[in-house]
Amino acid sequence: MNLFGNSLKYTSQGLIKISMTQDQPENVGSKERTVTLIIEDTGRGISEEFLRNIIFKPFSQEDRLATGTGLGLSFVQRVVAQLGGNMSITSQINFGTKVTVSLPMTLEGIPLTNEPLTNEPKAQSPCRGLPTSHRGLYMIDELCRDHLGLKLCTKADSEQLAPDVIITNPAVYDTSKSSHSWRELPVLVVCPTALVVHKYESSSTPAGHTKFHGFVSQPISPFKLERAISSVMGLWGEAQESPHEVTQTPLPSPSETLSSGHTMTPDTSILGSPFGTTTPAKDYFQVPQFLLVEDNPINLKILIYFVNKLKQPYGTAINGKEAIAAYRETPGPFLYIMMDISMPVMDGLEATRQIRAFERYHNIPASVVLAITGLGSESTRDEATRSGVDFFITKPAKLADLKAILKSRGFSV
Repeated sequence: MNLFGNSLKYTSQGLIKISMTQDQPENVGSKERTVTLIIEDTGRGISEEFLRNIIFKPFSQEDRLATGTGLGLSFVQRVVAQLGGNMSITSQINFGTKVTVSLPMTLEGIPLTNEPLTNEPKAQSPCRGLPTSHRGLYMIDELCRDHLGLKLCTKADSEQLAPDVIITNPAVYDTSKSSHSWRELPVLVVCPTALVVHKYESSSTPAGHTKFHGFVSQPISPFKLERAISSVMGLWGEAQESPHEVTQTPLPSPSETLSSGHTMTPDTSILGSPFGTTTPAKDYFQVPQFLLVEDNPINLKILIYFVNKLKQPYGTAINGKEAIAAYRETPGPFLYIMMDISMPVMDGLEATRQIRAFERYHNIPASVVLAITGLGSESTRDEATRSGVDFFITKPAKLADLKAILKSRGFSV
């Protein structure tokens, strides 16, 4: 699609021809094939100098005014090389361009690897079980790392910190879906075609843990993958019937908060705030307000999904520094702050300390801070308590955990 998109972008008139061929093996019984994809166009063409020296360099475009980042061809070349193939481009100014991609393929029925599942790399926060050694899922690995900002980890790492979601292929899924660890987590299966997705979705009625096992077909884009991951994680979080144990730390002392008789007029600038939706001024303090602080875009979408299920207005921030800015611009409305601890720029603990200091200095009611963390050590919890955290929610966050905390604070859910 990237190669076709380039032809489409630079061919204002004429034609674009796409062809695919498969060679015939010398050995009759061989299941190895070489598949060749050719995309030809009659577009503007590429200069000889750019074609020879620059074309595959990241962030490079011959026409600097053209749309795009200049990463497409570089990314395609890396994927083709990783798959054991080769890619060539011929072009002439004002005559057009021809791109040829050749890839070695194996007929269906030949397993791509004999490696056991335990040797496959697993991903944390929020992915695990991504078999990057499988040629067919290399691009998924690239999308997770480079486009979605997800971190991958080894099996040893995943034993210390529970991952949020498993990403796998049909072959591994069929042999592992009933295992205990897979029954406890959301699973996303990347299928080769939409027909395979249909086969899984129509073969059985989702029940129990399989309600949060999802399927997505290739070809796949960053947006499509992000949407699929968000979907299975949202279903999984909602499906949890019993909350995890929630730890409560003492609330700030009375000297640090105002009496219940204190009132405050909201800043009128809030009405145009970019930090989520708002309610009319007369209802401003009758409905809990949430500030969601999370650097991972998928985890942030899950938190937004939870708050939307509760039908509550919210604001968002992607690091501690942004959280402080949002809180200072709208003092008072955020009754609940869901704060990730590990974030770039400024972590959640430092942000919590500064928010508490801001509350004391301006003599305003203290927000309830819920720390969302995968760090379960006592030292981390002690520091969080000293920083002003009220509750802990262990990753992956669940809607049931949030509801339990809200109920303990007298909020009807």
